[in-house]
Amino acid sequence: MKLPPKFWSEKDVSDATHASLNGSYHELCYVALRILKRMKRMRPESIIAIVCGSITTGGTLPGAEVKKNLEAFASMILRLEARGGAVFNQLPFEEYLFAILRARPNESPDVLLESFYLPIFESGNIQLAYFLPGWEKSHGALWENEQIKRLNLAYCLVDRI
Repeated sequence: MKLPPKFWSEKDVSDATHASLNGSYHELCYVALRILKRMKRMRPESIIAIVCGSITTGGTLPGAEVKKNLEAFASMILRLEARGGAVFNQLPFEEYLFAILRARPNESPDVLLESFYLPIFESGNIQLAYFLPGWEKSHGALWENEQIKRLNLAYCLVDRI
């Protein structure tokens, strides 16, 4: 049996699978919030960060750019963790998010942002965001940047990975 991602339980995997089959960003967000709470309990002294940037390059699904962007996210997350940082890794959610996107192809990308990412940012568990190079070309990352500023959270613009 495949091991769950870091900070995930088998129940999280089961619930995330169920959420994607139901096409529910809200259900998937509950899993993310549960993982964030677990991270906070396990690393109470740590500031929890998130990496932001382009994944789908304006909504192109899926392709070489998506793979390249996900690799950049993974590289940055590994670098931050190697320095002892606590990073909310959204990459394990991507397969579930893409499944929901495929089931709801004509929907505005803002539904995903507002239903999944907004509660994560507003939870108070994320204190720092790292924006990857090229983030300003991404609708989603621009939206994330607006939310980070609105919530007065710290952020860092990464110049290279």
